[in-house]
Amino acid sequence: MLPSSVLKPIILVLIVVIAIYTYRKKDFGQHERFRMSPERLPFWAAGIGAALGFYNGFVGPGTGSLLVFGFVSVIGYNFLTASATSKVINVIADVSSLIFFLTNKYVLFHLALPIMVFNVAGAYLGSRMAVLRGNSFIRKVFLVVVVGIVLRFAWDVFVSFRH
Repeated sequence: MLPSSVLKPIILVLIVVIAIYTYRKKDFGQHERFRMSPERLPFWAAGIGAALGFYNGFVGPGTGSLLVFGFVSVIGYNFLTASATSKVINVIADVSSLIFFLTNKYVLFHLALPIMVFNVAGAYLGSRMAVLRGNSFIRKVFLVVVVGIVLRFAWDVFVSFRH
């Protein structure tokens, strides 16, 4: 009901703010500093999950990065824990989508299978590198990914204004 020409500029601004905040706050996500009691943690995590589940279904790109940002900024995880947790959530969401697309025969296997192989290989190598290099490395990669998302949304907004 809400056109993407309205939503994408809003998301673009939000992601730019996230990038600036993460860049300027050098200690952001370097250490775990829980911002709530353990009893309240599941409720906050569920709130982050619900908000980003809606975003993932509505828009899609950048959900993992937004999950990481939410886990670091709201809950207080470090980047490594937040990244690992967001991977589990992304896999569950992706499996749900895959089931839908498989049952409705929307999967192009000749494209999906090679992409899957390289995606798994990249995920393995990236996870290994994250564990070996730690939070400061993950923070830098997070910023690079967020800048990429900003560029992608900026392009989408630019193209929508041209038409």
